[in-house]
Amino acid sequence: MTRDFNTPVFTQNDRAANYGDGCFTTIALLFGRPQLIDLHFARLAQDCHRLAIPFCEIDELKIQLDDIIAKHQSGRHALKVLISRGEGGRGYSPIGCNEPRLHISIHPYPRHYDDWKNRGISLGLASLKLGKQPLLAGIKHLNRLEQVLIKRELFDQDLDDLLVVDTDDRVIESSAANVYWFSNRTGWHTPCVDEAGVAGVLREAMLTFMQKHRIQLQVGYYSVEDVLAADAVFICNSLSGIVPVKSLNTQQASKTFKPEVINRFISEFNHWVSKE
Repeated sequence: MTRDFNTPVFTQNDRAANYGDGCFTTIALLFGRPQLIDLHFARLAQDCHRLAIPFCEIDELKIQLDDIIAKHQSGRHALKVLISRGEGGRGYSPIGCNEPRLHISIHPYPRHYDDWKNRGISLGLASLKLGKQPLLAGIKHLNRLEQVLIKRELFDQDLDDLLVVDTDDRVIESSAANVYWFSNRTGWHTPCVDEAGVAGVLREAMLTFMQKHRIQLQVGYYSVEDVLAADAVFICNSLSGIVPVKSLNTQQASKTFKPEVINRFISEFNHWVSKE
């Protein structure tokens, strides 16, 4: 396997650059401590397995990351690990691509997340709908053009992010985060991501937390109306942590939520994660 650290240039025939043939994960590195690192490793291994990428050097990856982390003991960073299937000839076939490439890069922590968590965010509804593909659903693969176009929708809108549905109008996620909501009537909910969307690392941690603390959570298929009926909503990913949603605005309706309803839950979850 060929290894590059902080090298932004792919070779001309690297399959990551030509076909988005690979996967990645982004780790929050906070004052020298990588967050949820075991879940990130497990996600990389699982995604490579599902994509049939013969990456089997997780132990070596851990050694490289330890070296990088040792050099970044202060401040907050985003540590991105990208695995490409490797180099291949022209054409889609992966036959003969048996040497995956590992790309590691480190970036400043996105500081707007601090503002988001302090004030809550406003959501709109994306016009682009995610295509359903069970074979790729949940994987954080490199084909992210849907998300690029969703982010582009935000250019001319006075919104922080967009809620995204699939082609059956089922709520899936926001542009780059999973979504949870709480209703005083029906409890906690989060969308199923078995046909579209990404199964985020923090989403996985949230599922574990709720199970261990016997908090009833319903994972299923929901409409935008279900979210509008909630009392509190948040989005989450491995970099942002939990971000409360203060409002959701669609062409049909608008709703203001009450983040204080779940402040205790957020505090308890953050304390639990800090101990993991």
